[in-house]
Amino acid sequence: MYLAFGCLSLLVSVYLALAASFYQAESVSTAAALARAEISFGCLIYPTGIWFFSLYTGLVHWRRWVTVAALIFAPLLVINLSSPYSLLYTDLTMRPPLVLPWGESVHDFSGTESPYLTGIYYTAVDACFLWAVCCCVVLWRRGRGARVWSLTLYLVVQATASVHAEVVNYHGGRGLTFDSLAFLALVLLMSGVLRRELQRRNQALAVSLDELRSETQRREGVEADLRHLAYHDHLTGLPNRHYMHERLQAALASTEPDDGALILFDLDHFKIINEALGHDVGDELLKGVAARISATAPASACIARLGGDEFALHLTSLTGTDESPAQAALRIARDITARLTAPLRIGNHDLVVGVSAGIAPLPGTARDVDSVLRQVDMALYRAKAAGRHTAVIFESGMQAQADRRLLLEKGLRLALDRGEFDVH
Repeated sequence: MYLAFGCLSLLVSVYLALAASFYQAESVSTAAALARAEISFGCLIYPTGIWFFSLYTGLVHWRRWVTVAALIFAPLLVINLSSPYSLLYTDLTMRPPLVLPWGESVHDFSGTESPYLTGIYYTAVDACFLWAVCCCVVLWRRGRGARVWSLTLYLVVQATASVHAEVVNYHGGRGLTFDSLAFLALVLLMSGVLRRELQRRNQALAVSLDELRSETQRREGVEADLRHLAYHDHLTGLPNRHYMHERLQAALASTEPDDGALILFDLDHFKIINEALGHDVGDELLKGVAARISATAPASACIARLGGDEFALHLTSLTGTDESPAQAALRIARDITARLTAPLRIGNHDLVVGVSAGIAPLPGTARDVDSVLRQVDMALYRAKAAGRHTAVIFESGMQAQADRRLLLEKGLRLALDRGEFDVH
Protein backbone atom coordinates (compact mmCIF):
# COMPACT_ATOMS: atom_id res chain seq x y z
CA MET A 1 0.00 0.00 0.00
CA TYR A 2 2.77 2.45 0.90
CA LEU A 3 4.60 1.62 -2.33
CA ALA A 4 1.43 2.33 -4.30
CA PHE A 5 0.95 5.65 -2.52
CA GLY A 6 4.58 6.58 -3.14
CA CYS A 7 4.23 5.86 -6.85
CA LEU A 8 0.95 7.80 -6.97
CA SER A 9 2.49 10.81 -5.20
CA LEU A 10 5.45 10.83 -7.58
CA LEU A 11 3.20 10.68 -10.65
CA VAL A 12 0.94 13.43 -9.29
CA SER A 13 3.97 15.64 -8.60
CA VAL A 14 5.23 15.29 -12.17
CA TYR A 15 1.69 15.75 -13.52
CA LEU A 16 1.23 19.03 -11.63
CA ALA A 17 4.66 20.25 -12.71
CA LEU A 18 3.77 19.56 -16.35
CA ALA A 19 0.38 21.27 -15.94
CA ALA A 20 2.10 24.37 -14.56
CA SER A 21 4.74 24.30 -17.30
CA PHE A 22 2.03 24.14 -19.97
CA TYR A 23 1.00 27.71 -19.15
CA GLN A 24 4.64 28.84 -19.27
CA ALA A 25 5.26 27.47 -22.78
CA GLU A 26 6.64 30.03 -25.23
CA SER A 27 5.46 28.24 -28.38
CA VAL A 28 2.75 25.94 -29.67
CA SER A 29 5.23 23.09 -30.21
CA THR A 30 6.41 23.30 -26.62
CA ALA A 31 2.83 23.43 -25.37
CA ALA A 32 1.95 20.39 -27.51
CA ALA A 33 4.85 18.40 -26.07
CA LEU A 34 3.88 19.39 -22.53
CA ALA A 35 0.22 18.52 -23.16
CA ARG A 36 1.25 15.14 -24.52
CA ALA A 37 3.44 14.49 -21.47
CA GLU A 38 0.70 15.69 -19.10
CA ILE A 39 -1.91 13.34 -20.58
CA SER A 40 0.63 10.49 -20.57
CA PHE A 41 1.14 10.88 -16.85
CA GLY A 42 -2.63 11.11 -16.45
CA CYS A 43 -2.91 7.70 -18.13
CA LEU A 44 -0.45 6.40 -15.52
CA ILE A 45 -2.05 8.13 -12.54
CA TYR A 46 -5.48 6.53 -12.83
CA PRO A 47 -4.37 2.84 -12.83
CA THR A 48 -1.97 3.68 -10.00
CA GLY A 49 -4.81 5.37 -8.13
CA ILE A 50 -6.94 2.24 -8.59
CA TRP A 51 -4.02 0.22 -7.21
CA PHE A 52 -3.72 2.42 -4.13
CA PHE A 53 -7.50 2.72 -3.57
CA SER A 54 -7.90 -1.07 -3.76
CA LEU A 55 -5.13 -1.77 -1.25
CA TYR A 56 -6.17 1.02 1.12
CA THR A 57 -9.81 -0.07 1.19
CA GLY A 58 -8.89 -3.75 1.50
CA LEU A 59 -10.52 -5.03 -1.68
CA VAL A 60 -10.02 -8.76 -2.12
CA HIS A 61 -9.77 -8.79 -5.92
CA TRP A 62 -7.64 -5.67 -6.27
CA ARG A 63 -5.45 -7.20 -8.97
CA ARG A 64 -8.51 -7.62 -11.17
CA TRP A 65 -9.40 -3.92 -10.92
CA VAL A 66 -5.82 -2.79 -11.55
CA THR A 67 -5.62 -5.03 -14.61
CA VAL A 68 -8.87 -3.62 -16.02
CA ALA A 69 -7.66 -0.04 -15.49
CA ALA A 70 -4.30 -0.82 -17.09
CA LEU A 71 -5.98 -2.42 -20.12
CA ILE A 72 -8.14 0.68 -20.57
CA PHE A 73 -5.45 3.34 -20.20
CA ALA A 74 -2.57 1.51 -21.91
CA PRO A 75 -4.02 1.96 -25.44
CA LEU A 76 -4.86 5.58 -24.62
CA LEU A 77 -1.25 6.12 -23.53
CA VAL A 78 0.07 4.68 -26.80
CA ILE A 79 -2.33 6.81 -28.87
CA ASN A 80 -1.42 9.90 -26.86
CA LEU A 81 2.32 9.43 -27.40
CA SER A 82 1.79 9.04 -31.14
CA SER A 83 -0.45 12.12 -31.44
CA PRO A 84 1.19 15.48 -32.28
CA TYR A 85 -1.04 17.47 -29.92
CA SER A 86 -1.96 14.68 -27.44
CA LEU A 87 -5.06 12.57 -27.81
CA LEU A 88 -7.30 15.43 -26.61
CA TYR A 89 -6.58 17.88 -29.44
CA THR A 90 -6.16 17.80 -33.18
CA ASP A 91 -4.44 21.22 -33.13
CA LEU A 92 -3.35 23.98 -30.75
CA THR A 93 -3.26 27.75 -31.09
CA MET A 94 -1.87 30.40 -28.75
CA ARG A 95 -4.39 32.84 -27.33
CA PRO A 96 -3.79 36.19 -25.62
CA PRO A 97 -2.14 35.90 -22.19
CA LEU A 98 -4.38 35.02 -19.24
CA VAL A 99 -4.12 37.33 -16.27
CA LEU A 100 -4.53 35.50 -12.96
CA PRO A 101 -6.39 37.06 -9.99
CA TRP A 102 -3.12 37.97 -8.26
CA GLY A 103 -1.83 39.81 -11.33
CA GLU A 104 0.45 37.18 -12.87
CA SER A 105 0.21 36.77 -16.63
CA VAL A 106 0.50 33.28 -18.20
CA HIS A 107 0.23 31.93 -21.71
CA ASP A 108 -3.02 30.36 -22.79
CA PHE A 109 -3.70 27.85 -25.54
CA SER A 110 -6.82 26.51 -27.16
CA GLY A 111 -7.37 23.69 -29.58
CA THR A 112 -9.88 21.59 -31.43
CA GLU A 113 -10.85 18.58 -29.35
CA SER A 114 -10.59 15.15 -30.92
CA PRO A 115 -14.18 14.04 -31.58
CA TYR A 116 -13.78 10.46 -30.31
CA LEU A 117 -10.59 10.17 -28.28
CA THR A 118 -11.47 13.01 -25.93
CA GLY A 119 -14.78 11.36 -25.11
CA ILE A 120 -13.13 7.96 -24.57
CA TYR A 121 -10.47 9.44 -22.29
CA TYR A 122 -12.87 11.39 -20.10
CA THR A 123 -15.27 8.44 -20.01
CA ALA A 124 -12.44 6.26 -18.65
CA VAL A 125 -11.55 8.97 -16.11
CA ASP A 126 -15.18 9.32 -15.03
CA ALA A 127 -15.43 5.53 -14.73
CA CYS A 128 -12.47 5.55 -12.33
CA PHE A 129 -14.08 8.19 -10.15
CA LEU A 130 -17.43 6.39 -10.26
CA TRP A 131 -15.69 3.17 -9.20
CA ALA A 132 -14.06 5.02 -6.29
CA VAL A 133 -17.42 6.47 -5.25
CA CYS A 134 -19.01 3.00 -5.30
CA CYS A 135 -16.18 1.61 -3.17
CA CYS A 136 -16.64 4.37 -0.61
CA VAL A 137 -20.41 3.83 -0.49
CA VAL A 138 -20.00 0.09 0.03
CA LEU A 139 -17.45 0.61 2.81
CA TRP A 140 -19.62 3.25 4.51
CA ARG A 141 -22.54 0.81 4.49
CA ARG A 142 -20.31 -1.88 6.00
CA GLY A 143 -19.44 0.38 8.92
CA ARG A 144 -15.91 1.15 7.77
CA GLY A 145 -16.42 4.89 7.39
CA ALA A 146 -13.39 5.69 9.54
CA ARG A 147 -11.25 4.04 6.88
CA VAL A 148 -12.62 5.94 3.86
CA TRP A 149 -13.58 9.38 5.15
CA SER A 150 -10.43 10.91 3.65
CA LEU A 151 -11.13 9.31 0.25
CA THR A 152 -14.70 10.56 0.42
CA LEU A 153 -13.49 14.08 1.17
CA TYR A 154 -11.10 13.92 -1.78
CA LEU A 155 -13.89 12.79 -4.11
CA VAL A 156 -16.01 15.73 -2.95
CA VAL A 157 -13.11 18.11 -3.67
CA GLN A 158 -12.51 16.48 -7.05
CA ALA A 159 -16.18 16.65 -8.01
CA THR A 160 -16.38 20.31 -7.00
CA ALA A 161 -13.26 21.17 -9.00
CA SER A 162 -14.54 19.27 -12.04
CA VAL A 163 -17.90 21.05 -11.94
CA HIS A 164 -16.11 24.39 -11.63
CA ALA A 165 -13.93 23.55 -14.64
CA GLU A 166 -16.99 22.64 -16.71
CA VAL A 167 -18.64 25.94 -15.81
CA VAL A 168 -15.51 27.86 -16.82
CA ASN A 169 -15.25 25.96 -20.12
CA TYR A 170 -18.93 26.54 -20.81
CA HIS A 171 -18.37 30.27 -20.57
CA GLY A 172 -15.48 30.31 -23.01
CA GLY A 173 -12.67 28.62 -21.09
CA ARG A 174 -10.98 31.87 -20.00
CA GLY A 175 -10.55 31.43 -16.26
CA LEU A 176 -8.64 29.73 -13.48
CA THR A 177 -9.59 26.04 -12.90
CA PHE A 178 -8.59 23.67 -10.13
CA ASP A 179 -9.42 20.23 -11.53
CA SER A 180 -5.74 19.32 -11.94
CA LEU A 181 -4.89 20.61 -8.46
CA ALA A 182 -7.51 18.29 -6.94
CA PHE A 183 -4.92 15.52 -7.12
CA LEU A 184 -2.90 17.55 -4.65
CA ALA A 185 -5.77 17.30 -2.17
CA LEU A 186 -5.60 13.51 -2.45
CA VAL A 187 -1.87 13.48 -1.75
CA LEU A 188 -2.15 15.86 1.21
CA LEU A 189 -5.14 14.10 2.78
CA MET A 190 -3.71 10.62 2.40
CA SER A 191 -0.28 11.73 3.59
CA GLY A 192 -1.81 12.80 6.89
CA VAL A 193 -3.91 9.65 7.18
CA LEU A 194 -1.03 7.31 6.38
CA ARG A 195 1.29 9.22 8.72
CA ARG A 196 -1.13 8.72 11.60
CA GLU A 197 -1.60 5.11 10.61
CA LEU A 198 2.16 4.57 10.60
CA GLN A 199 2.38 6.18 14.03
CA ARG A 200 -0.31 3.83 15.34
CA ARG A 201 1.45 0.86 13.81
CA ASN A 202 4.76 1.96 15.28
CA GLN A 203 3.14 2.32 18.69
CA ALA A 204 1.52 -1.10 18.34
CA LEU A 205 4.85 -2.51 17.20
CA ALA A 206 6.57 -0.96 20.21
CA VAL A 207 3.96 -2.50 22.52
CA SER A 208 4.36 -5.86 20.80
CA LEU A 209 8.13 -5.54 21.06
CA ASP A 210 7.87 -4.83 24.79
CA GLU A 211 5.54 -7.79 25.22
CA LEU A 212 7.88 -9.98 23.20
CA ARG A 213 10.84 -8.78 25.26
CA SER A 214 8.94 -9.51 28.48
CA GLU A 215 7.92 -12.93 27.19
CA THR A 216 11.51 -13.64 26.17
CA GLN A 217 12.76 -12.65 29.62
CA ARG A 218 10.07 -14.77 31.24
CA ARG A 219 11.00 -17.78 29.11
CA GLU A 220 14.68 -17.23 29.80
CA GLY A 221 13.85 -17.13 33.50
CA VAL A 222 11.83 -20.34 33.19
CA GLU A 223 14.65 -22.00 31.24
CA ALA A 224 17.15 -20.86 33.88
CA ASP A 225 14.90 -22.30 36.60
CA LEU A 226 14.58 -25.56 34.69
CA ARG A 227 18.35 -25.74 34.21
CA HIS A 228 18.81 -25.05 37.90
CA LEU A 229 16.32 -27.80 38.80
CA ALA A 230 18.01 -30.20 36.38
CA TYR A 231 21.49 -29.62 37.80
CA HIS A 232 20.84 -28.84 41.46
CA ASP A 233 19.56 -30.74 44.47
CA HIS A 234 16.18 -29.42 45.60
CA LEU A 235 16.87 -30.08 49.29
CA THR A 236 20.31 -28.58 49.85
CA GLY A 237 20.55 -26.32 46.81
CA LEU A 238 23.90 -27.88 45.91
CA PRO A 239 24.75 -29.12 42.42
CA ASN A 240 23.57 -32.69 41.85
CA ARG A 241 25.04 -35.83 40.28
CA HIS A 242 24.35 -34.65 36.70
CA TYR A 243 26.21 -31.39 37.29
CA MET A 244 29.17 -33.16 38.88
CA HIS A 245 29.24 -35.73 36.08
CA GLU A 246 29.49 -33.00 33.42
CA ARG A 247 32.11 -31.09 35.42
CA LEU A 248 34.30 -34.18 35.78
CA GLN A 249 33.82 -35.01 32.11
CA ALA A 250 35.01 -31.54 31.14
CA ALA A 251 38.01 -31.81 33.48
CA LEU A 252 39.05 -35.17 32.02
CA ALA A 253 38.62 -33.92 28.44
CA SER A 254 40.69 -30.78 29.02
CA THR A 255 43.84 -30.47 26.91
CA GLU A 256 45.60 -28.93 29.91
CA PRO A 257 45.08 -31.39 32.79
CA ASP A 258 44.96 -29.80 36.24
CA ASP A 259 46.13 -31.70 39.32
CA GLY A 260 43.03 -32.17 41.44
CA ALA A 261 41.00 -34.78 43.25
CA LEU A 262 37.48 -36.01 43.83
CA ILE A 263 36.43 -36.61 47.43
CA LEU A 264 33.32 -38.64 48.23
CA PHE A 265 31.82 -38.17 51.71
CA ASP A 266 29.34 -40.59 53.23
CA LEU A 267 27.59 -40.04 56.57
CA ASP A 268 28.04 -42.92 59.00
CA HIS A 269 24.82 -44.36 60.46
CA PHE A 270 22.65 -41.69 58.85
CA LYS A 271 19.93 -44.27 58.24
CA ILE A 272 19.57 -44.84 61.99
CA ILE A 273 19.04 -41.11 62.63
CA ASN A 274 16.58 -40.88 59.75
CA GLU A 275 14.50 -43.80 61.00
CA ALA A 276 14.63 -42.86 64.68
CA LEU A 277 13.88 -39.13 64.43
CA GLY A 278 12.02 -38.94 61.12
CA HIS A 279 12.73 -37.75 57.63
CA ASP A 280 12.21 -34.09 58.51
CA VAL A 281 15.08 -34.22 60.99
CA GLY A 282 17.12 -36.18 58.47
CA ASP A 283 16.52 -33.52 55.82
CA GLU A 284 17.59 -30.75 58.20
CA LEU A 285 20.69 -32.75 59.07
CA LEU A 286 21.60 -33.03 55.37
CA LYS A 287 21.16 -29.26 54.99
CA GLY A 288 23.43 -28.65 57.97
CA VAL A 289 26.08 -31.02 56.61
CA ALA A 290 25.92 -29.29 53.21
CA ALA A 291 26.38 -25.90 54.88
CA ARG A 292 29.40 -27.07 56.89
CA ILE A 293 31.07 -28.64 53.87
CA SER A 294 30.52 -25.42 51.90
CA ALA A 295 31.98 -23.34 54.73
CA THR A 296 35.07 -25.55 55.12
CA ALA A 297 35.90 -26.44 51.51
CA PRO A 298 38.16 -24.20 49.40
CA ALA A 299 36.37 -21.44 47.50
CA SER A 300 37.39 -22.93 44.14
CA ALA A 301 35.96 -26.36 44.96
CA CYS A 302 32.69 -27.70 43.58
CA ILE A 303 30.41 -29.35 46.12
CA ALA A 304 27.57 -31.64 45.05
CA ARG A 305 25.07 -33.92 46.66
CA LEU A 306 25.09 -37.15 44.69
CA GLY A 307 22.06 -38.58 46.44
CA GLY A 308 21.04 -39.92 49.84
CA ASP A 309 23.77 -39.07 52.34
CA GLU A 310 26.61 -38.88 49.78
CA PHE A 311 28.39 -35.61 49.05
CA ALA A 312 31.16 -35.08 46.49
CA LEU A 313 33.87 -32.44 46.45
CA HIS A 314 35.81 -31.70 43.25
CA LEU A 315 39.13 -30.00 43.98
CA THR A 316 41.32 -28.28 41.39
CA SER A 317 44.75 -26.62 41.33
CA LEU A 318 46.20 -28.57 44.26
CA THR A 319 49.78 -27.88 43.15
CA GLY A 320 51.93 -24.99 44.34
CA THR A 321 52.55 -26.23 47.91
CA ASP A 322 55.00 -28.58 49.56
CA GLU A 323 52.29 -31.25 49.60
CA SER A 324 51.49 -33.57 46.75
CA PRO A 325 48.02 -33.15 45.22
CA ALA A 326 46.87 -36.37 46.90
CA GLN A 327 48.15 -35.27 50.32
CA ALA A 328 46.54 -31.85 49.91
CA ALA A 329 43.22 -33.55 49.12
CA LEU A 330 43.64 -35.82 52.17
CA ARG A 331 44.25 -32.82 54.42
CA ILE A 332 41.13 -31.05 53.11
CA ALA A 333 39.08 -34.23 53.58
CA ARG A 334 40.27 -34.55 57.18
CA ASP A 335 39.49 -30.90 57.89
CA ILE A 336 35.94 -31.39 56.62
CA THR A 337 35.38 -34.65 58.51
CA ALA A 338 36.63 -33.00 61.70
CA ARG A 339 34.28 -30.07 61.13
CA LEU A 340 31.35 -32.40 60.56
CA THR A 341 31.91 -34.32 63.80
CA ALA A 342 30.96 -31.26 65.87
CA PRO A 343 27.40 -31.56 67.28
CA LEU A 344 24.70 -30.20 64.99
CA ARG A 345 21.60 -28.70 66.59
CA ILE A 346 18.43 -29.88 64.82
CA GLY A 347 15.29 -28.84 66.67
CA ASN A 348 15.62 -30.23 70.19
CA HIS A 349 18.34 -32.68 69.20
CA ASP A 350 22.12 -32.31 69.27
CA LEU A 351 23.22 -34.74 66.59
CA VAL A 352 26.73 -36.05 66.03
CA VAL A 353 27.47 -37.86 62.79
CA GLY A 354 30.56 -39.64 61.64
CA VAL A 355 31.87 -39.16 58.14
CA SER A 356 33.92 -41.46 55.92
CA ALA A 357 35.69 -40.14 52.83
CA GLY A 358 37.21 -41.68 49.72
CA ILE A 359 39.66 -39.76 47.56
CA ALA A 360 40.47 -40.31 43.86
CA PRO A 361 43.35 -38.23 42.42
CA LEU A 362 42.69 -36.50 39.10
CA PRO A 363 43.50 -37.09 36.37
CA GLY A 364 45.10 -40.25 37.81
CA THR A 365 44.62 -43.50 35.94
CA ALA A 366 40.93 -42.98 35.16
CA ARG A 367 40.03 -41.95 31.64
CA ASP A 368 36.29 -41.44 32.05
CA VAL A 369 33.87 -40.29 34.72
CA ASP A 370 32.56 -43.76 35.52
CA SER A 371 36.10 -44.95 36.26
CA VAL A 372 36.67 -41.97 38.57
CA LEU A 373 33.45 -42.72 40.45
CA ARG A 374 34.42 -46.39 40.79
CA GLN A 375 37.82 -45.42 42.18
CA VAL A 376 36.40 -43.00 44.73
CA ASP A 377 33.78 -45.61 45.71
CA MET A 378 36.50 -48.17 46.32
CA ALA A 379 38.45 -45.69 48.45
CA LEU A 380 35.27 -44.92 50.44
CA TYR A 381 34.62 -48.62 50.93
CA ARG A 382 38.15 -49.04 52.26
CA ALA A 383 37.60 -46.09 54.65
CA LYS A 384 34.43 -47.67 56.04
CA ALA A 385 36.14 -51.04 56.33
CA ALA A 386 38.94 -49.37 58.29
CA GLY A 387 36.56 -48.37 61.07
CA ARG A 388 34.71 -45.40 59.58
CA HIS A 389 35.30 -41.71 60.34
CA THR A 390 38.44 -41.65 58.24
CA ALA A 391 39.63 -40.74 54.75
CA VAL A 392 41.47 -43.04 52.32
CA ILE A 393 43.21 -42.25 49.03
CA PHE A 394 42.60 -44.59 46.11
CA GLU A 395 45.52 -46.82 45.16
CA SER A 396 45.88 -49.02 42.11
CA GLY A 397 45.95 -52.16 44.27
CA MET A 398 42.38 -51.49 45.42
CA GLN A 399 41.10 -52.28 41.94
CA ALA A 400 42.74 -55.69 41.96
CA GLN A 401 41.34 -56.41 45.43
CA ALA A 402 37.88 -55.34 44.31
CA ASP A 403 38.12 -57.61 41.28
CA ARG A 404 39.17 -60.56 43.46
CA ARG A 405 36.38 -59.85 45.94
CA LEU A 406 33.85 -59.73 43.12
CA LEU A 407 35.17 -62.98 41.69
CA LEU A 408 35.05 -64.61 45.13
CA GLU A 409 31.46 -63.48 45.71
CA LYS A 410 30.47 -64.79 42.32
CA GLY A 411 32.11 -68.15 43.01
CA LEU A 412 30.48 -68.46 46.45
CA ARG A 413 27.07 -67.64 45.00
CA LEU A 414 27.51 -70.19 42.23
CA ALA A 415 28.69 -72.85 44.70
CA LEU A 416 25.69 -72.14 46.93
CA ASP A 417 23.33 -72.52 43.98
CA ARG A 418 24.94 -75.87 43.10
CA GLY A 419 24.87 -77.12 46.70
CA GLU A 420 28.62 -77.59 46.83
CA PHE A 421 28.95 -76.56 50.51
CA ASP A 422 29.32 -79.24 53.20
CA VAL A 423 28.47 -78.48 56.80
CA HIS A 424 30.87 -80.05 59.32
